[in-house]
Amino acid sequence: MVKGQQGIGIFPSFVVEPNDHEIVSVPLDHKVKLTYGVAYLKEDERAELHDLIYLMREVILEEQSDMTI
Repeated sequence: MVKGQQGIGIFPSFVVEPNDHEIVSVPLDHKVKLTYGVAYLKEDERAELHDLIYLMREVILEEQSDMTI
């Protein structure tokens, strides 16, 4: 949105590269839990895609449970 001259954007800090001289990034000190997801087209029924998403979920959930121990 910002580079498309549509105004301002609120985004995670990793979106803007530190060496990007076109964008001014102002950090907001805010304790917010970010939730990420995987997006795909609804009509895409490839088994490989669904297998990959299942595997990603399993790996992420396992990593999260390891972090809480």
